[in-house]
Amino acid sequence: MTDFVRRLVSGDKSRLRDEKLDLDLDLAYVTDQVIVMGYPASGIESLYRNRREDARRFLEHRHGKNFWVFNFCPVNENTYPSSVFDGRVSRYPFPDHHAPPLAIMPLIAREIRAWLEGSPERVVVLHCKAGKGRSGTMACAYLITSIDDASSSDLGSRSATEKEKATVRAERIMDAMPSDEPSDDGPDDLLTQTTSVATELDARVAESVNQTQSGGEGIRSDRLDHILELHTSRRMKRPSSPAKKLKQGVSIPSQRRWLYYWSLLIAHEGPPRFWAGDPQVPPSKMRLTQIVVRMRELSGIKTNIVRAANALIERTSYAKGAAQSRGQIWASLARYDDELVNTLEGWERHTRDEAGDMGKRRLGSERMNDERLANMFKDDRWDKNKMVRTFARFGVAGDDTRKGDTSSTPRHDTDAGVVLHADREVRVKLYMGQVFMGWFWFIPTFHLPHPRGQAGQAGQGSGITLTRKELDFPVGIGKNILDVSVSLEWVPEDARVPNPPPVSAEAGDREPVGLVPSLAAAPRDDAKVVETKRTAEG
Repeated sequence: MTDFVRRLVSGDKSRLRDEKLDLDLDLAYVTDQVIVMGYPASGIESLYRNRREDARRFLEHRHGKNFWVFNFCPVNENTYPSSVFDGRVSRYPFPDHHAPPLAIMPLIAREIRAWLEGSPERVVVLHCKAGKGRSGTMACAYLITSIDDASSSDLGSRSATEKEKATVRAERIMDAMPSDEPSDDGPDDLLTQTTSVATELDARVAESVNQTQSGGEGIRSDRLDHILELHTSRRMKRPSSPAKKLKQGVSIPSQRRWLYYWSLLIAHEGPPRFWAGDPQVPPSKMRLTQIVVRMRELSGIKTNIVRAANALIERTSYAKGAAQSRGQIWASLARYDDELVNTLEGWERHTRDEAGDMGKRRLGSERMNDERLANMFKDDRWDKNKMVRTFARFGVAGDDTRKGDTSSTPRHDTDAGVVLHADREVRVKLYMGQVFMGWFWFIPTFHLPHPRGQAGQAGQGSGITLTRKELDFPVGIGKNILDVSVSLEWVPEDARVPNPPPVSAEAGDREPVGLVPSLAAAPRDDAKVVETKRTAEG
């Protein structure tokens, strides 16, 4: 009965059956040396996830002491002592369904590589909660750095058992591409597009990066796409019906966007001086001047549902305040803790290979002054509280603009827009009144010609436009979004960036929840488009 419940919770993820040990685990080999699995749980949670004892028994039976576990869960989500796996555990936490701090990716990739290079018998075991998004993102981040073009085509041809080898051969023959049309069943189904991440983003950021290798663009794109498809083919369960398409392994668009950023940095094609850390050069800054959300028109019934949802949420502790209670679109801006990001970027520079290999750890760099990288997340200093914190909001002004081809202009607390660190991660979270519509992460500097490069200069502006398929969890009324455009411009480096409120003051600052999944999508009628602008007037 418990195995049935576990398979039900696993959903579309593939599972591994070990006949000798009589175990059925939410676990998959992406390659011979890279394993992803669901959280090794105890207590009641073990009734529907991997039992901690079973995960350990399987790994020790297959690999002895030659495995190292990477845990990406914050302590407020899931935790266990490293002694469960004899101390062979590294923790790099970040929130579920989110893109990580970008600097954590090279630290993970380098540590994985350092462990695996110790012996061909070694494996790494990556897990988050479900063993899909965060684990898959980091598995791909490592694989991008560790393979050459000759070996990349053979990554999926090996596995731990003869049965799995036969499965891989069958998968190579069959069409394993995910669907390019989202379904209406839930967040994961909304994110099953197959459009090449590299191809989509190449067209939007090609002007903002310096091409340093002739022909490198196509090689990098092909390699990233192949690795994403490999992870999908190994982690996701093949549909029983030929009419259904295989769902993506790394399905959250922002996580895929992060892998593309990382592939640029590996190829030395990132923005000028990104992660340079030169104290003589102040960090670059941008101003977010406008967010434009284009939507299909909501029907009268759906408009009433949204109003009812807003009225209900406003009576709870989840309400965001009177300024957002009028049913108009607004945006919440958030970022990771500044001290955390500074610390991660410091370790990235310290551990970077002197020869320029972004995926290789510099020999002897495990210590920096009196600190050890292994101890950075040993306690709950960084992930006990919220890791992502709101620092600014675009408010509302004017009448309701959800109908007709009109626009409204909301104001921010300042008259000049919101100043951002160009090299830092930003989350834009969209609401209609109190009702959640979707979010996305981006790093501004990857999307504009850089002022320190040949193409850019202070005051020059551009931006990024994302379709609904490129947003994270556009559920409920978010299904009516056509695209979101963010306008940015470079500003002087002494411009002030707003800071998040103190943690104590933000403890009750929770985002609206609930009711959104119950709202049906509006009929597809692209002729009726609502264009709602969120700007800061100067």
